[in-house]
Amino acid sequence: MKKAHDFCKSVVTLLFCSLVVFFDHHDKLKHIGHFSEPMKTRTFWSAVTLFALLTTSFGQSSFLTETRDWREKREATLKTEDGWLTVAGLFWLKEGVTTFGTAASGLDIVLPAGSA
Repeated sequence: MKKAHDFCKSVVTLLFCSLVVFFDHHDKLKHIGHFSEPMKTRTFWSAVTLFALLTTSFGQSSFLTETRDWREKREATLKTEDGWLTVAGLFWLKEGVTTFGTAASGLDIVLPAGSA
């Protein structure tokens, strides 16, 4: 990951230096006639687009890392003793009296042994 970051920094630095040289020699190149006006415009906007793409890609890795960390923490929270994943069952209640417990007979809802 560090190598990719260093490479991108090098590319951005090279791009910036190229733009500085391009605009520094702009007047000299203009009267020589090496570059037409559309080519200069295309070069400039290509450089700006490349710069924007490279600078926005730096935040992607931190976003992915933060998302992965959040998911791991959320999963750990769900798996705790009082988390939502420890719910043993869902029992719909009818109107009136509902009996429940761990006894094997005479109850509307029988819970697993040791759950009470």
